[in-house]
Amino acid sequence: MENEVKRTLPFIQKHRITQTLSIRPLNFPVFFDLNAHWNGPMKVPSESDVPEQFRTVSPPISYWTMNLQATYTKGNFSVYGGVENVFNVIQRFPIRGYQDPFGPYFDVSTVWGPTQGAVGYIGLRYKLMKSQKEDDHTDHSGHDH
Repeated sequence: MENEVKRTLPFIQKHRITQTLSIRPLNFPVFFDLNAHWNGPMKVPSESDVPEQFRTVSPPISYWTMNLQATYTKGNFSVYGGVENVFNVIQRFPIRGYQDPFGPYFDVSTVWGPTQGAVGYIGLRYKLMKSQKEDDHTDHSGHDH
């Protein structure tokens, strides 16, 4: 343990924050979810020995990603829709040497961030049975709490 040197691993953020906000208004069948992730700066390997045309890794500054979803529920049915990666944050050219996959500079280990931009989705959910826990949250007027 003596003389042990601590090293910062590449592609690992020293600081990262994850935030979640869920809003479910009373007596309103739509609820909303928001997930936000802040990724702090990270160490990336040096590419000084790689020819310029194959360099892909640049030290990223911190960045945010955010996902939003809205869900409408009526009885056992739910319809939901949302957007992932709202800010459209992507790492351009995440694979080094992609132009020559059998060449000496091909490297898939240089990915530090999202590789897919903003994506929207919709879906339909049907619950076969209500759970006892859900029944406990229903008052006598038939409205969920």
